[in-house]
Amino acid sequence: MKRPFGWSASPGTALVLVMVLFVTACTTGPVVSSETPASASPAATPATSLTTSPTAVASPAASVGVTEFPGVSDDVAPGTYLWAAGEATPADITFTMPAGWMSRYGIAHKDRGGPGEIAVGNWIIANVYRDPCQWQGSLLNPAVGPAVEDLATALVAQKGRNATAPTDVMLGGFPATRIELSIPADIDMATCDEGVMRTWVAPGGDTALDNGTENLGMHPGQLNVVYIVDVSGDRLVIDTWHMPDTSATDLAELDGVLASMRIEH
Repeated sequence: MKRPFGWSASPGTALVLVMVLFVTACTTGPVVSSETPASASPAATPATSLTTSPTAVASPAASVGVTEFPGVSDDVAPGTYLWAAGEATPADITFTMPAGWMSRYGIAHKDRGGPGEIAVGNWIIANVYRDPCQWQGSLLNPAVGPAVEDLATALVAQKGRNATAPTDVMLGGFPATRIELSIPADIDMATCDEGVMRTWVAPGGDTALDNGTENLGMHPGQLNVVYIVDVSGDRLVIDTWHMPDTSATDLAELDGVLASMRIEH
């Protein structure tokens, strides 16, 4: 007769098997708690989002209390926010905002349009204008190269802006190149093409705040501090700006936002 599982029918083998089962049962009986019955592992506690208007997002960089930074908001609640990887950035960026800020086009502002305006935003840069004032027809041809050094060189060479020499810093855990770009305080914006200044374009030609009156907040006397970040071979730009009348307190807040940044690639 054919045996199930191919076992042997010899009496010796059967006796050994019975003994093994007996010993096993005596030495490895079920474990029972002396206090409470054993139970399954508890379910993971859901992440808690900020009690703010932005919607909580599920992102590799997101953690408890992180929400996506709103595209438009007149009153961004203090807390930790996320710029998610996409058209504007090659990486997830988390950062902490203090009270009193707002958002336009995903760029964080304080005193927007006022004498002490201050702001910070993120970009992927496709090309640069040679002349930010007479910008029509002045996009670089060929377009600026893909390296951090390519963009830094193009920005320093822009006509009509005072630029500092690039310096090496760290931002969000990655190497970055820092450049200061100022706009002359006595410039007559009416002499610029369409009455505005333009610095660069994103992929597809997007200039973001391009509505005839506000392009990257370009105002006489404005100082932009640009950080060009090498994110594992991808180029990210963090652009900040402030005015001559921006208070020391607000500048310290901006420094705090930058210090809180974490880049996840």
